[in-house]
Amino acid sequence: MTQSLNEYDPIASVVVKHVREAFNDNETIAAQWKALNYPAPPDLARAIAEHDRFIDLLRSTGANVRLLPHDPVTTLDSIYVRDASIISQTGLILCSMGKAERATEPAAQQRALEGDDVAISGAITAPGRLEGGDLIWIDERTLAVGRGYRTNADGIRQLRALVGDKWSALWLEYEGDGHWRLVVDPPASSPAADDWTTAAELPPRGPSSLKPAPLPGVAAGWTGASSSLLQHIQS
Repeated sequence: MTQSLNEYDPIASVVVKHVREAFNDNETIAAQWKALNYPAPPDLARAIAEHDRFIDLLRSTGANVRLLPHDPVTTLDSIYVRDASIISQTGLILCSMGKAERATEPAAQQRALEGDDVAISGAITAPGRLEGGDLIWIDERTLAVGRGYRTNADGIRQLRALVGDKWSALWLEYEGDGHWRLVVDPPASSPAADDWTTAAELPPRGPSSLKPAPLPGVAAGWTGASSSLLQHIQS
């Protein structure tokens, strides 16, 4: 499998779990949605129709869409495939989930992808926690990581050991129970990291405190939005 470590190149191949396989049936939804903190039970028929259209859109770009199978040990949350593993230059890194109900997802992804052309390069192990939804590759040498409820310092330390030392990171910290929402805005003229602006928006419930801790060479400043931190990458 060829990895492109950024968030702007055209997608060549993507792994998706259809809601049909994640939600399974209405009985599964009824049994799980409250424990997973969903605001309401998903409408299965509507979700299937929307996801069918989503996959059609992906395929219309020429992307190869790989579908994960149903796994009885995972929950409704397994639809969020990105959280359970991370693409790196050496292969797939299996995560260690911060949300206890999702602990089975990394191994389920490994089982589903075994025998395919996806190399497994390592795994984050307890007490380390790290979820793919808390990070993005900006380019092959720059990784933005949000540290908080689902991703801790030990998980980031293990990630550094797995991907090697030829990368730099933006450390964005908060106290809360959701993911960072990382939004990147690449300039049209250059995809180089030193020309990028990365906005990290906090979960909607908000943090009890925010402690931006950028590495040397990264300047941090508040945006006009009350729950956003703007990071200017100056590598």
